[in-house]
Amino acid sequence: MSLFNKPAEWMNHVAGDKSKILATIFFHAIYTTFSLWMLFNFIKTAGNTYTISFTDILLFGSSFFIIAVIVPALYLYGAYRLLKERKQKSGEV
Repeated sequence: MSLFNKPAEWMNHVAGDKSKILATIFFHAIYTTFSLWMLFNFIKTAGNTYTISFTDILLFGSSFFIIAVIVPALYLYGAYRLLKERKQKSGEV
């Protein structure tokens, strides 16, 4: 099963139910937050004279967080809704 060979089956495997979507979004958000935290620690230990707080990193990293978490989450939810509608029309539900 490949995205390029059978995209409908692949999407059904990825976004087949709400629990898969919520788990994916949760782990993706945790990973992104961890990445921002590591960036904060790297800047903090780099010895810069500029003091930066974690809230500054979150403020400046909010656009990154939106691109890295919110947009994929909306894409997965849209795919879930599309698959659900497709199953209802074909009578598989």
